[in-house]
Amino acid sequence: MDQQSQLLSELLDKGPVVLGALAGLFALILVIALATGRRSSVVRLIHWELFKETGFLFLLCLGSLLSLIVIGRILQLRELFLGLDLGVWDLAILFFFLSPFFLLLLIPVACMLSVFLTFLRMSTDRELIALKSSGLSLY
Repeated sequence: MDQQSQLLSELLDKGPVVLGALAGLFALILVIALATGRRSSVVRLIHWELFKETGFLFLLCLGSLLSLIVIGRILQLRELFLGLDLGVWDLAILFFFLSPFFLLLLIPVACMLSVFLTFLRMSTDRELIALKSSGLSLY
């Protein structure tokens, strides 16, 4: 019983990591927003549309990957949870505090997937060719 409660307290200690990850993400968004401030309105509009689509796909990928990881972790630790006789609210709080650790692993993957899916859709719709032919650089 002592080992189970030690494992549970070790899992709950990783909660404050979320502040660092969210602060870094906020700083990145702020830098991107400030960097596009001196361009023409057309380029700014194109960058804003790309940012909206990439952001939506980022949140979608992050949510789906996080839910898969949490479900897998629940299945791995089900014996521990049944042995400690925890309620649903306790499990929700536990996985809320565990999510920063998972986010540190999933944010780069979700970012890569969102950029890849955005440019894949643009390539499928031939928007990349239209941007290149109009003289706008993608880099």
